[in-house]
Amino acid sequence: MVANTAWRSVEVGKEYRLTFQFDAESPWSGGFTAVDMNGLTVLLNTFKDAKFLQDFGVKQALSIYYNDKFVTKLPLSGSFAAMKSLLQCQEKVNALTGTTPQNRSTDPFSGGGVRPAVDPFRP
Repeated sequence: MVANTAWRSVEVGKEYRLTFQFDAESPWSGGFTAVDMNGLTVLLNTFKDAKFLQDFGVKQALSIYYNDKFVTKLPLSGSFAAMKSLLQCQEKVNALTGTTPQNRSTDPFSGGGVRPAVDPFRP
């Protein structure tokens, strides 16, 4: 998710193709959907490749491009510690809810009694 209050032309519901590049590595590209988050329009995408998260945690900077034009460069200092903390938090939530990788997709309405880590209303 990326946002900037100066990006006033971003329209909620519209898709924008962005390219992310960590340091001088091969870039990642994807469609980002503009969504409203309490009055702030953000561009949202879910990269499902674990390497993306790894790169986010260990690289020094992230450059973002739109239509091959440079948008911004973000320093990633502290991102490894932040991701480590996020993973520790998720592990604690999983322990409290009884969620494990084996039962993560269990439907809470089927009588299984386990609340999944994913959206239970998604088909």
